[in-house]
Amino acid sequence: MAFEIFKDTGARTREFISITETKTFGVPRAFLDKHRITSDYKVIVLFDKETNQIALHFIDSDTKIGFAVRPTGERQGAIIAARSFFDIKGIDVKRYAGRYDFETKTLKDLGINKEGEAYVITLIDKTTKATTNMPSEVETQSEINSNISEGIDLSDLFGEGERM
Repeated sequence: MAFEIFKDTGARTREFISITETKTFGVPRAFLDKHRITSDYKVIVLFDKETNQIALHFIDSDTKIGFAVRPTGERQGAIIAARSFFDIKGIDVKRYAGRYDFETKTLKDLGINKEGEAYVITLIDKTTKATTNMPSEVETQSEINSNISEGIDLSDLFGEGERM
């Protein structure tokens, strides 16, 4: 039995599409590699206001309506600067910034009479607790501080079953 040296430290394996507060889409290196997307590609953005969904269709031909794919390095992903899309559609990126899992659909499924596929995300309002069900960082830290000062079992928070 021979051991192998693991060399892929820092490698990202999860695929997602992110929206940033600087009005860009981001995709990790794993996404680019799996779908063979390079800086030669453009992105056509589709938006369904009724379902609050955005679809990204990557094409390797020149188009006047596409946004450039800009890889940020050999090991990093890429950004797609889409300020005009977010501004014109009135999408408040502060409310929707974050990582999204996507669904792959054909363009025909999206009502576009062309061959190809798109990666569809459903926007989630990150500012309302009703959609995220996540406590704020301040509340979480407050709960931890309270548990520490009261000597409560922290196994629920850290899974270690220690008392402070």
